[in-house]
Amino acid sequence: MISDAWKLCDRLSVVQASLLVAGHEPADFQSKEEWQIDKQASHFLAVKTALLAAILEREGFGEITWTHDQFNNNFVEIRASFVRTEPLRIFLGEKGMVDNYFSDHFENRPGYLEPDHPRFAPQLAAAVEAWMHVQNLPDLQGRTPKKAIEKWLRENAARFNMTDDDGTANESAIERIARVCNWQPQGGAPATPSSNLNNQERLPEVRPIRLAPPASAPSTDYDLDDDIPF
Repeated sequence: MISDAWKLCDRLSVVQASLLVAGHEPADFQSKEEWQIDKQASHFLAVKTALLAAILEREGFGEITWTHDQFNNNFVEIRASFVRTEPLRIFLGEKGMVDNYFSDHFENRPGYLEPDHPRFAPQLAAAVEAWMHVQNLPDLQGRTPKKAIEKWLRENAARFNMTDDDGTANESAIERIARVCNWQPQGGAPATPSSNLNNQERLPEVRPIRLAPPASAPSTDYDLDDDIPF
């Protein structure tokens, strides 16, 4: 039986999220290796593959952590990689997967977000979902809210019938919706995150940069008559 306590989590590891969507209690597989979970948990492999692809394709969906072996081959560390639960719920709804652990979150979805509703208005739904997505992003990467919303609308234009005959996004519709959704209408550069640790603010995660070792180490031999460089 799956514990309801998982619904307290704002983000889950790829392993945990994949198991929950596939209908398994993650605690039952806590000590298992990935290959064992692939074999023992039905549908886990398919869900894991879909979530990893969504992380790569959807901004703010989650983050992948890479590791490498002694031969410098890169691998995904799925226990350290994560997805955010709110974008995950939206993703599952888009795919029509409502019979899963997260399905109860869709029972109370407002009708204006449901394409099957007789009065469904695509651009209204686009505005709401764009706002929900962007306001959940931990970092706008130097963009204003309006620019971030426009980017999301272009990437999802086809879902809301906002494309021209050639398949490109309808820029006039995107501009109009982004203007309505924008919570920073005064414009200006986005605020820089504070570095004051006393404010208890979470700083953006910085990935380490691995540098290749130099071909040869610089010489450290000095003449005793020379000035010692320290």
